[in-house]
Amino acid sequence: MEFQEVVRKRRMVRAFDSTPLPRGVVERIVRNAQRGPSSGFTQGFEFLIFDGPEMTATFWQHIASLARL
Repeated sequence: MEFQEVVRKRRMVRAFDSTPLPRGVVERIVRNAQRGPSSGFTQGFEFLIFDGPEMTATFWQHIASLARL
């Protein structure tokens, strides 16, 4: 796929399917995202992969506790 085609087919998504992605698909997405450009070659990317609602809830609990400090 050419870059122009990628840009033309880009779209915003506001409704998501709750079906989990296979782990291999998630890993491939993250590997590809790591190869994206960064400003000034700063490579300031970090990725969090939440494996289920419990992990997501735990993350937000920790964030909320940090906000109270």
